[in-house]
Amino acid sequence: MNASILDSLKTMIKSLENSLIDAEKLVLKGNARAGLRIRKNMQNIRKHAFDVRQLVQEVKEEKLRLKR
Repeated sequence: MNASILDSLKTMIKSLENSLIDAEKLVLKGNARAGLRIRKNMQNIRKHAFDVRQLVQEVKEEKLRLKR
């Protein structure tokens, strides 16, 4: 389960790095397709953020169950 959290976070970081490159293309060169890729990356990040939140909650709940 913890590996899934790490994998999702790594995917989010990679998407942000790609978005930064595309943002430069959009702003400096006026590349409209770069804007579409940024929006797609943001949706991907949003999905992974939701997954991370759920996984973290599951880990917390599991640790609480084990304490009892």
